[in-house]
Amino acid sequence: MSDKYDSLLEKVRNLEEQNSAYYKRIQELEEKFERETHATKIELRNVPKETHETKDDLLNILKKTGGVLGSTLQQSDVKNIYRINTKNEGNKPIIADFTSCLTKDKFISNLKKYNKTHANNKLNTKDISMDGPAKPIYISDNLPQKTRQLFAAGRDFAKKNNYVFCWTSVGRVYLKKSEQSKPILIKCHEDLNKMSTE
Repeated sequence: MSDKYDSLLEKVRNLEEQNSAYYKRIQELEEKFERETHATKIELRNVPKETHETKDDLLNILKKTGGVLGSTLQQSDVKNIYRINTKNEGNKPIIADFTSCLTKDKFISNLKKYNKTHANNKLNTKDISMDGPAKPIYISDNLPQKTRQLFAAGRDFAKKNNYVFCWTSVGRVYLKKSEQSKPILIKCHEDLNKMSTE
């Protein structure tokens, strides 16, 4: 009986280990799928909503923005475009889903160049001929919820621990202590916890 009990316990342990490995693998695949789903998407924030706004209106906003940045866009470059609901009652963010990562990366790259060369007058609503006072337009990668939370935690960690840079690239979060230091990939909240104790 004792041998049978020990054998049963061993089988249970093996099953638990297998289940743990499967669960971890499933999580990794889900995260990879989310990254790939968001890989071609950008998010435009602080853009005023027009009355009776349509997808064509949103596409026109995106094209005008691209024109200012030096990223000429055709309708065929955009798979989908829409506003998302948020708790904030202000202007809902616009999500633009490009047909390729290359188009999206070029758009983001041109944005960074534009804002760098127009440091005192960064991209705003006046640049795209929108009525009303000039409002800054913020554009970034559209991140999955988990990555968004990790990015927020990374920015908080950077402020508290004197890290100069915290950014995202291809759905991953990075930290950098200084201009000369190497980028640190942050995969999960535990990575930040470990860095806090080092």
